[in-house]
Amino acid sequence: RGKTARVSAQYALYNVLLEILKLMAPIMPHITDEIYSLYFKDKEKAESIHVSEWPKQIKISADEKAGDAAVSIISEIRKFKAQKNMSLKKELKNLVIEYDDESALKPFLEDIKATVHAQNISFGKGYTEISEGLKIHTEE
Repeated sequence: RGKTARVSAQYALYNVLLEILKLMAPIMPHITDEIYSLYFKDKEKAESIHVSEWPKQIKISADEKAGDAAVSIISEIRKFKAQKNMSLKKELKNLVIEYDDESALKPFLEDIKATVHAQNISFGKGYTEISEGLKIHTEE
């Protein structure tokens, strides 16, 4: 976490805002160019947002199915906590996940752990099915 996470979040926020601004430029030319000139112009190469490079499609290396599974896990744990009248910040001792491709889900484990406040996440078999190929078990 710490500095690396902060820098990563700042980088993502900067780029997302810039790309949204570029996409909005054709329909809101004056305000987008003003925002661009106030914040992005000094950092980017183009003199105006209207002559800047159009956003390119970004290919995400993470497995899309595993990303969807990570979102499902977080959603189901939140539902579990709500059904048990638990605070969303209540820490879970163990979260056991059954997923058909553990290596694809591993890049998401730290994010899942931080979001659902789990002390430990492991993989196992024979737990409650959330969706096809994805099962979880929690211990408070």
